[in-house]
Amino acid sequence: DTSTVQVLASLTITQLEELSEGMTVMMQQTNLPDDVFYGTITQLPEPYGTGTSEDAYIAFDTQPTADSLRLGDRITLTVTIEERQGVLWLPPSAIRQFSGRNFVVIQNDSVQQRVDVRLGLEGNDRVEILEGLEEAQTVIGP
Repeated sequence: DTSTVQVLASLTITQLEELSEGMTVMMQQTNLPDDVFYGTITQLPEPYGTGTSEDAYIAFDTQPTADSLRLGDRITLTVTIEERQGVLWLPPSAIRQFSGRNFVVIQNDSVQQRVDVRLGLEGNDRVEILEGLEEAQTVIGP
């Protein structure tokens, strides 16, 4: 049925554990990232949802035009799990770990100093810093 287009996604267990049916999804064609579509997760496989297959199903909020998508197109899915405003964050590469400690190296006048940090939300490109740093401190990367 080409009048109702949906996205079929094979997700890892780690990804499925973070998702639930009804969540909003931003979708972009891998080869056309400027074309953005929005949709909703309608089914996840058991035990994460009500689906009977191993795939996740995402319905478009507004059906795309017939010429904007083709069967087999690769789609990048982005789901916002949680969002916080006014927080400090760093790229993951700036955070170091040793003996169970998370720390960063900051420039304090002419001296570099290790500072323990407590981490919050973590994404692919940024990690929330809950404690240990203040705004405007200079963090030295690896």
